[in-house]
Amino acid sequence: MNDKQRILLKEKLKKTTDAAIARGLADGSSQGFKTILEEAEGYSKLLAITEPSWTRDSGAALAVAVIVLLLAGILWSSNVNHTNISLAAETDSLHTTLARDWNLEDSLKGQEIHIDRLSGLHNPVLGLSFDDADGSVWLHIQGGQLVVQTLQVAGNASMDVASSKDRLGLSISQAPFRGTISVTGKGTLTAGTSEETTVKKAYDLPVPETIEFAVSVPRAASAELEVHSPQKWWLGMIPCTGVTFAHEVRSLAERQILSGIRTGTLQFNDTSWPTTQLVENQLLSVYQAERARIQVRNNQDAIHVNLDGLVGHVTLGDAEGRRQLAPSYLEYFYNKKSLILFWTAVAAGWGLLWGIRKTIFR
Repeated sequence: MNDKQRILLKEKLKKTTDAAIARGLADGSSQGFKTILEEAEGYSKLLAITEPSWTRDSGAALAVAVIVLLLAGILWSSNVNHTNISLAAETDSLHTTLARDWNLEDSLKGQEIHIDRLSGLHNPVLGLSFDDADGSVWLHIQGGQLVVQTLQVAGNASMDVASSKDRLGLSISQAPFRGTISVTGKGTLTAGTSEETTVKKAYDLPVPETIEFAVSVPRAASAELEVHSPQKWWLGMIPCTGVTFAHEVRSLAERQILSGIRTGTLQFNDTSWPTTQLVENQLLSVYQAERARIQVRNNQDAIHVNLDGLVGHVTLGDAEGRRQLAPSYLEYFYNKKSLILFWTAVAAGWGLLWGIRKTIFR
């Protein structure tokens, strides 16, 4: 039956139905009412028998089902913008960029301290009075009790931390910083600019003297602070935009990307993924870590890093290739937003069943 015939049947059904309603209101028990009602039922059955399996409702139902499947696919394939992780790593080195100003929370103690590429160095008792805008001032002190008491670094600074059994090194660039060193006891001190030695003397200080050092103009070339034979140290909470354990090594023959990672674990708290065991020399980077808690301290001859909280994403791999790790929105909802996932599943199931019913069971 074509559409025009169905339209005529619908018109007759409407007229007959209206007539049946009118007769029923007038006299519902008359023979004429029953005849008109049977005629209306006949038209209704004809329309039901001849109704096509594919209608406008079928198309709408299919569209709903497709949209639900598409939404589920997007949630499965799209990663969340931020994910909660717990990282514990033993490493020889790390690199970070400070998200805001940072102050050293615990003093650094050692038997020898060397600082290079400073713009200011002062202590009148020890004969230190250097100001050089080019940042070529250096200091080397050895002996007695040496303590880096304060270190204040401005935000956006690029900072590298390296450690070995007998050395702690901090490399700071692209932001100003200042600090103080306390010197007590007997030892030797040398200082100067570039390759020139201006001050060279022995000291015997029963009362601590404080040496002030600073870099006032940020430079691309890193200022180096080295503490030799350091005692147990803790850099405290470091506000970072991200952390990477990979560093580049260049030579005339080749360029290599190496990692300071020795061992460690990485856990994604927003998923049911098993804990990832880090292996030696594995390349690992964490991005957008401004809201995470990052602590850095020593562990015998290595650096121990704890990172907990929200980060953007994580890359993990080796020199041949790295992959970006972050849970999908579907995994996130499953683990953290079970109520949202429940109602999403209900809506998806309803959409699919409604589409199947409208399309097939006509």
